[in-house]
Amino acid sequence: MTVLPLFLAAFTVVADQGLTETANEIIRHAGLRYAAVVFVFEPWREQGIVNAWSWRRQDTLIIGVSPILVDDLETDGIRAMLAHEVAHWQLTCGPKYRSFAEALDCEQRADALSIRWVGKRTVLRGLCQLIASTWSWRYATDVSDLIIRIKNVHEIAEGPP
Repeated sequence: MTVLPLFLAAFTVVADQGLTETANEIIRHAGLRYAAVVFVFEPWREQGIVNAWSWRRQDTLIIGVSPILVDDLETDGIRAMLAHEVAHWQLTCGPKYRSFAEALDCEQRADALSIRWVGKRTVLRGLCQLIASTWSWRYATDVSDLIIRIKNVHEIAEGPP
């Protein structure tokens, strides 16, 4: 048994059918050959954790999402978040970063790839919704990395639909 299933078993997590369907729609649109399962980590609500992550295991992409994001993000925000998590596994960067610059570069590359799958407007709206959610829940309100990502997305030419 790998570490990830043990990690999932340690928490109260529920696979969300709607989020899973949305993630798999993005994966199909991107022409990728694996499937996703999206879990909502309810214990993160009490801890005020605003986060999403992904882990690929063979032909399955496991995406973990904070219930706060599920509650706060609208349709575009959800699509942008899921596309971003899918994009991480098409890139060679992450999930561990050695510096802020390395992390920001990886996040910006994932944003750029997400634009190809869900559109520039959706990615921009998702990042703006993420800022609003972050300001509502985190003790620190430093969203400078998100502002840099928004500026970067503005500079990217939109790819094919």
